[in-house]
Amino acid sequence: MTDIPVTTALRPRPLWDRCLIRRRGLEPGPPTEEEKYDAIRVLEEGGVPDDLYIEAERLLAEWGE
Repeated sequence: MTDIPVTTALRPRPLWDRCLIRRRGLEPGPPTEEEKYDAIRVLEEGGVPDDLYIEAERLLAEWGE
């Protein structure tokens, strides 16, 4: 078996961390640039779990203020 190069390795979406923080009843801090970019991608692409879509909408609504 060969190793998967880092450039093609799967990694969790940055927005999932924010979802997990909210599930624990905590408030996540300000969004990072990576989270903002991921939120835009989630809303454009669709086909993601509802929790992730809601978090993307929330992040962009708060970020737009």
